[in-house]
Amino acid sequence: MQTSPLVQKTTELALKIIAITDKLRENYRNYALADQLLRSGTSVGANVREANGAQSRRDFIGKLSISFKEANETEYWLLLLHKSQKITKTEYSQAMDSLL
Repeated sequence: MQTSPLVQKTTELALKIIAITDKLRENYRNYALADQLLRSGTSVGANVREANGAQSRRDFIGKLSISFKEANETEYWLLLLHKSQKITKTEYSQAMDSLL
């Protein structure tokens, strides 16, 4: 079974988010921000995958809408972490590339 580009991209995003949150927990003990980022960043792909198994067009749109909201939240957490210098410009850019 071939994976859709959206599933691939959101999987890449989740893997980058996991790496960033691991670093945050190790280097800064910043569990609250790391947890928020991990939840929203991995939820994007989870909801895309759920949308692929939707039972109706309405269900599909609903799941993708949730994914979009989670992507917006992830963007917010990444921006905060970048502006507070908890993640590098490279980490921020790479995660944003997967997000957009």
